[in-house]
Amino acid sequence: MNGLFISPGTVGGAEFMVYNLIDGLLQAGEAVSLFLTTETSLDPSLLDRVRSWLAIGELTLHPVGGRGNRFVRETFILPRVIRQADIGCLIFPNYFTPPTVRDLRTLTAILDVQYLHFPQYFSLAKRVWLQITHRLTLRTADVVVVISEFVRDDVLDRYGVQFAGKIRTIPVAISWGRFARPRLPNALSERRPFILTVASHYDHKNLDTLLRAFALIRDKFEHDLVLVGQKRGRLLGVRRNAGVDLETLASELGIANRVLLLGHVTDAEAAYCYAHAALFVLPSLFEGFGMPAVEALGLGLPTLTTRCGSLPETTLGLAQYIDNPRDPQELAAAMYAILEAPERYRPHEADVQRIRAYYAPQRIARLYLGALK
Repeated sequence: MNGLFISPGTVGGAEFMVYNLIDGLLQAGEAVSLFLTTETSLDPSLLDRVRSWLAIGELTLHPVGGRGNRFVRETFILPRVIRQADIGCLIFPNYFTPPTVRDLRTLTAILDVQYLHFPQYFSLAKRVWLQITHRLTLRTADVVVVISEFVRDDVLDRYGVQFAGKIRTIPVAISWGRFARPRLPNALSERRPFILTVASHYDHKNLDTLLRAFALIRDKFEHDLVLVGQKRGRLLGVRRNAGVDLETLASELGIANRVLLLGHVTDAEAAYCYAHAALFVLPSLFEGFGMPAVEALGLGLPTLTTRCGSLPETTLGLAQYIDNPRDPQELAAAMYAILEAPERYRPHEADVQRIRAYYAPQRIARLYLGALK
């Protein structure tokens, strides 16, 4: 498994996609080799994960040194490290298949083609790079995984139906065990009931509309709004001169004392937030998968999201949906309705178990193993 793109807490859901898939592969009895940058391999939070993986099965870490960004290391350094390791196939979880990797069966995941839907969120250089690397992957990888039927249709529509034969739709695994030991975040002590969102502060997450909607109902409920997810300034791959500063917006709306931006949190702290939230909201304009909405449903939360991208598909139709995600009035009305009667909108136990089973890491791992044969 190539993990050279991982920088804990700064790359969004792709990081957790890797972690959850490793959980599943180890549970399925596979030996896993994970290639990480030398710096990342020493990250304390990742080392905690490694210890948990070693308790499940056979994991080997391969620190990859050298200079340059992930693409330089993947292209010029990773092939040399691979030759020294005993591996039969290589998974690239984040869209780039190095042309220098040969004599191995390769599987590469294309998570979405958001840059074609919202080019304003990407620099010209990034858009050109994504176009090149996606097409390279579609031509050279033995198997291309997409994480939803929505992404599959999008990829074939944008790049051509000639690639249909090598594309497999395999959803993202959800490691429910991540949420087994909740711990109260310090900043949440003695606070009121709260509405929760879990989303890194990318523009397409549409968190500014959530703040505007919350401002419309703040006087009708005692709930606060809690935002879990890495703040914009610490994210990789975002345009620094775009987007809304959420802290500034909260002050302008007069809700700063009711909004808590936790930033990136530990698994245990995320578990606490999911366990104690009254309502989960994900107002995204675009999702190739939408992992937090699936997590919220699998943890029994009333869940409100949009009809954008893959969300109706990946939530298995079990969430509540708004049609116009840019409209604070519509979002506020839906939030108000759920908070008025939360049990009416809470997923039934049978649905919770259904979503947990569908996204179980071991099941998803078996789909990957089948695709690699």
